[in-house]
Amino acid sequence: MRSNSRVKIGALILIIFTMSTLAQGPSQIESDRLFLKLSEQAYDLNQRNDFDHLRNIPAIDAALSQHTVTNLVRAFSMMSDQVDPYGLQRVFVIEVMPTNEIENLISQLNDVFEVEYAEPMYIRELYDTQFTPNDPYFSQSWHHPVVQTPEAWDIQTGSEDIIVAIVDTGVDTDHPDLYDNLWTNPNEIPNNGIDDDLNGHIDDIYGWDFTQNDNDVNHQWNWHPNGAEDHGSHCAGIAAGVTNNELGIAGASHNSKIMTCKIFPYTSDAAAANAILYAANNGAQIISNSWGGGGSSNTIQDAILHARNVRDAVVLFAAGNDGSSSPHYPGANEGVLCVGATNSSDGRAGFSNYGTWVDMCSPGTGIWSCVDRDNPSHNNWYAAWDGTSMATPLAAGIAALVRSQFPNMSAEDVESRLMDGDDVGSLQMGMRVNALKALTAFNISHTPQGNILDPSEDIIISAEIFADLGATMTTTLYYSNSGSNMTSLNMAEDSPGVFSATIPAQAGGSIIEYYIQAQDGEGNLVFHPLTAPEVPHFFTTGGVGFFTTHVFDDAEIESGWTLGLASDDATAGQWVREDPIGTLDDGEPVQPEDDHSQTGQLCFVTGNAEFTGDNSGAADIDGGATTLLSPVYNIPPGSQPILSYWRWYSNDLGQNPGSDIWQVEVSSNGGDWMILEQTNESDNSWSEKQFLLTNLFDVPGSIQIRFTAEDAGSGSLVEAAVDDLRIFYPGELAFIPGDVNLDGQINVQDLVLLVGHILGNASLTGSAVFAADYNIDGDVNIQDVVTLVSAILD
Repeated sequence: MRSNSRVKIGALILIIFTMSTLAQGPSQIESDRLFLKLSEQAYDLNQRNDFDHLRNIPAIDAALSQHTVTNLVRAFSMMSDQVDPYGLQRVFVIEVMPTNEIENLISQLNDVFEVEYAEPMYIRELYDTQFTPNDPYFSQSWHHPVVQTPEAWDIQTGSEDIIVAIVDTGVDTDHPDLYDNLWTNPNEIPNNGIDDDLNGHIDDIYGWDFTQNDNDVNHQWNWHPNGAEDHGSHCAGIAAGVTNNELGIAGASHNSKIMTCKIFPYTSDAAAANAILYAANNGAQIISNSWGGGGSSNTIQDAILHARNVRDAVVLFAAGNDGSSSPHYPGANEGVLCVGATNSSDGRAGFSNYGTWVDMCSPGTGIWSCVDRDNPSHNNWYAAWDGTSMATPLAAGIAALVRSQFPNMSAEDVESRLMDGDDVGSLQMGMRVNALKALTAFNISHTPQGNILDPSEDIIISAEIFADLGATMTTTLYYSNSGSNMTSLNMAEDSPGVFSATIPAQAGGSIIEYYIQAQDGEGNLVFHPLTAPEVPHFFTTGGVGFFTTHVFDDAEIESGWTLGLASDDATAGQWVREDPIGTLDDGEPVQPEDDHSQTGQLCFVTGNAEFTGDNSGAADIDGGATTLLSPVYNIPPGSQPILSYWRWYSNDLGQNPGSDIWQVEVSSNGGDWMILEQTNESDNSWSEKQFLLTNLFDVPGSIQIRFTAEDAGSGSLVEAAVDDLRIFYPGELAFIPGDVNLDGQINVQDLVLLVGHILGNASLTGSAVFAADYNIDGDVNIQDVVTLVSAILD
């Protein structure tokens, strides 16, 4: 969220930007209209009718006299008693006969002392992509569980008092999943031809069409190249479609009202600015805008700031769909909550714009919502669409839930709750919205405790609790040692909002599981991690030397890994087991130069190429995914195993950074795979990941791990590596590998039992099975016989 301080764009910079973008499709400007804002002093001295305001100033009159002026009106309809800190009443729209000299006229007017600014009107576009219509079901709406709206609905489903304005193409006022949630103007008598509420619009029952200046807010057909004329209905359904009515989709806010502000198909900055002002002045607490493109407009900026800072409305804008980091307007304006789009993997959607100017992100791919059955392009009630257009109304609907739960909360505080979502990695789009977190009256910030090397140390666990001012909080730390019952410790408040407790020093070779619970005076509970108490945090004490290592694979010898699957589609950069050759991009590391092991040279790496200077992109992953599959590892019964591996992942360099997926999965039966990690965030260095397997499986008899790296963005530089996989656990082994008869020795008697088991003449059970799997590859077979013979002969 950008600061609230006014930043006025200098006339020269504005003109240069206008000229540089004039020829670009989405950045075209209107050739027959412009905005002009008088200075305060000039306005105060010239308060006559609209023409006299400007024609009474000689320098303005001289510039306009070179063109045929067809109209000159105030940009906004302002009530006489309306607060106007941004000088909206000083903004005029000048209409002239179409000319290719519009930028020269703007330049001349910006040289006039009495003019605060003159600026073009940009031709804005919808932020949509092609859609695939089909029959929708709630179960297909993947975005709801991701942002935890179902859990949030246990707290709040949305109030009828909260109005969400959809500034877009209009809304199908007869849609069965929208009709009951349409805002109707309470101060307007329908169809009497009178402006009953004196807001400047006659019979504006559902809202207003700002392009044709009438009250028909339904869609118009046959003007959009992708058939998305009903874009506004799709956005409206995502934000506040009727829910629990046995029809179609579920809106984020079930009961909030949808105000329709239509600015397409004949959109202009004048229509857009007036739509934002209308929404704010007529009670919309949330204003959702899924459109943009072109340069920054001071006039739209002022309308946004008026809506936010005078009317306390949350103004959301889509970031745009160009896959670019360049700021797009109005999304990059002040006072805007700018929303990027994520995919179902919690990565950046490939089309989404990104950068420091994007405040937050929200799901925006394959989002089911309402469309207009009268649209000749699809003739359906529902469709799944992609775009930051979809991400924005989802965030707007969640904002409506927050304002329903906390009706006195300021726009700034609502924005903070929306932005304080889930950290899904370095997507350059802020955090991904989480409805439950936004609705919770308080939350916990905590950095998980890392492994403790010195077991004699006490362990201090601290957390910061963010709660409403004056809230009474009770914070408790729960911990256990290697599967024991949880012990509770009261966390003391060391400073305002900061709590801590001390776990006494634990013996080396311990697995400490813990979680933090905070409770307010009303009995509301919040946990860290969110999966607690079922799946808590964990750390180990004393280092790996205090544990029993069951498997250690440093990739130095062939041990049964599969380098690539038949389903892989990468055209380059497939997994190999080699000594990695480092690659760079402008001096930044892409592929590691060395493996991770302290001894040895080899690791699993995605491609290898001879070093030639920077070597940017040499043998990196291209065109799809490549998979590395581990052997099957048997897990001893009764153990508390930890899976650990070191990995390298790089995807933040090249032409399309942050759009590629790294995923690690584990299976205990060879068929059902559970995601251990999935990220778009680069490390560009070796990083250790650890997982307590008993948090994932009740009793894992065996496990297998697969690592997938994918090139999903054109021009990306994607490299990955894996090394030093280890499975270890506290305590001693219940067997010695190769000691099949469990007598404490490895000899020919063990060999006889092993061969008998393979031939079916003997049956091994329990620890004897694990001892017989001498090479720990998950199978008792002839390879174990060969390696056991070698061990006996040695």
